Amino acid sequence: TVRRLGWTEMEAGDRVFRSRITRWLVRSAKMTIAALALTAASAGAYWGGLQYQGNLHAVSDGLLYRSAQLSGSELKSAAQHYRIKSVLNLRGAHGGEAWYDEEIAASSDLGLAVSTEPAPRSTEIRKVGRSIDD
Repeated sequence: TVRRLGWTEMEAGDRVFRSRITRWLVRSAKMTIAALALTAASAGAYWGGLQYQGNLHAVSDGLLYRSAQLSGSELKSAAQHYRIKSVLNLRGAHGGEAWYDEEIAASSDLGLAVSTEPAPRSTEIRKVGRSIDD
């Protein structure tokens, strides 16, 4: 009769082979977890940087800047620092909402021209870009 050996009763050669597979799986799992952790840390660092520095960037220095929605105080600071003269709001008019009313009030306090338009299609954006370059 043939008797099957359990895990603890395996012959030395089989145990070494299975141990290598187990070690490989554990090492692969650790590497995968490390890669995922590094990716998450990188994304977190990028997001943290945006929160710390703000999301205001020059498209063309001294001419055109883009940003996420700025608070009233952020808009005032940016307008003074970059000598901004007008605001183009691509979210559309949202009278009665705090963020919009704050933007309009800050713009009015600074004497900034405000244009509120819904976001244009990509063909319209290209036309604006060409007109700025001309």
